[in-house]
Amino acid sequence: MIQTDKLTGRALDAAVAERVMGLKIAHHDWPCGRDPETGTYVAAPSLEEARELSWLYYERGPIQVCPRGCREPVPFYSRDIADAWLVHERMIADWDTLWDYAREMNALVGSRGIRKIDVTMGLLQALTPELICRAALAAMGGRVDE
Repeated sequence: MIQTDKLTGRALDAAVAERVMGLKIAHHDWPCGRDPETGTYVAAPSLEEARELSWLYYERGPIQVCPRGCREPVPFYSRDIADAWLVHERMIADWDTLWDYAREMNALVGSRGIRKIDVTMGLLQALTPELICRAALAAMGGRVDE
């Protein structure tokens, strides 16, 4: 079994943030929510404020420490293609990770033929944010034998 198969939702996002993108996770279960004016997903500045504004910070999720010391939610790598594409770009930017990433993508999609066009079309049809995350984690050493 692949370890990354067990991760879902925000746990998968946190694993990608740490192991692929190199972010430091400050907390895995922090109050978060959508700002009613901007629609931006934000983290509560403190637990006290989260308690006072429970109608705003109605979800819990992983947060990262930003350089200014504030708290920011981890991007939705496994659900948002724009965030997932940052992971994809990180993986293809380095020759060391490129080949492992490509191999994992092929393994997750399953080969649909031996011609290059068949493999390429299969990958493009199956390319989702979650697939990008799982392939990147596996390429970075996310596989374990059970």
